[in-house]
Amino acid sequence: MKPALETVSGAPMSDPESPAPLIGSPLTERLLGQLGSPRWLWILLWGLVPLAQTVMVAVVFKLSGKSIGSIPALLIPQAVLAYVVILLLWGLARLLRQARDLRPDLMRLTDRQHERDTMPNISSAVAPILLTTALAAVNTTVNWISSGPWLALSNLPFLALTLLPIMTFVYTYLALLVGLHRLGRHRLALDPFPHDRSLGLAPVGSLAFTGFGLLFAAAIPIILSSSESAVTLLESYAVLGVSVLFFFLSMLRLHRQMSEAKAKNLQQARALYASAYEPLRRSATLETLESQASVLAAAQALEERAASILTWPIGDQLMGIFIFIVAGVASGVIVRLAFLAAKL
Repeated sequence: MKPALETVSGAPMSDPESPAPLIGSPLTERLLGQLGSPRWLWILLWGLVPLAQTVMVAVVFKLSGKSIGSIPALLIPQAVLAYVVILLLWGLARLLRQARDLRPDLMRLTDRQHERDTMPNISSAVAPILLTTALAAVNTTVNWISSGPWLALSNLPFLALTLLPIMTFVYTYLALLVGLHRLGRHRLALDPFPHDRSLGLAPVGSLAFTGFGLLFAAAIPIILSSSESAVTLLESYAVLGVSVLFFFLSMLRLHRQMSEAKAKNLQQARALYASAYEPLRRSATLETLESQASVLAAAQALEERAASILTWPIGDQLMGIFIFIVAGVASGVIVRLAFLAAKL
């Protein structure tokens, strides 16, 4: 397969030999591409930005004669942010590989009719920058009020560089979920069920769950390490809440089509079983049972297989993990709200 063709801005170009429309490249991927090799070194250096911010804060406090307070309380949240930046820069590349590998499946599912409608263009630089600007403005305002303008403005460049890869990942993941939501608008050519319980939609579910798993792996450490920062907690919960909503909505239309396909296959399998059983119902003898035994066994196996068809693009195990994550986060929010209410 040819490499993705893109303009300087990251917008996808048409490639007549490509099996499906190209989806572009997110802002941070383009920046890393401009920096060249080795990629891992640039990701590592980007991840050190939050730690550099800690050093800057320590210097500002020392010059102003203020006490820096607890070193672990200052260092741990920034170390977590360093981990998050590295994780999401690496994870975004993995998510893009999965999305691009999905293109042939989308063409098959849509019978080559609507694949252009279902592949989002994730190359926008405006959306991640706007999200970064909004969160940076909120955090800078809070820092200004609590610590003064000098520290708040000194923090701003570090804060923006830390937030940019996080918001780029969030925007890209949500854009991909919107694309999966649009996929469900079309009548899909679902695979025959005997060889695939997911009806050919397992790669779709895997893409959605991979992004959610990466986002969860980033958000939970931030929540656990930022218990003293109400703004950071609210931002983290907001990102998780929006992601859960988009995840569910992106799967809902696909769930309906899979449920319809399962019901249809079950009806056909049960009709075959009824036909195979009919001679035995008319003549309940050992001879009839013996003659129909293999047919009845095959019909029963077919019915059991139809009953095992999934009704969501992700398997039962992944669905259980997703529900566990959502329930855990929701419980954490409730406990934290109850704790705050008790302190009032």
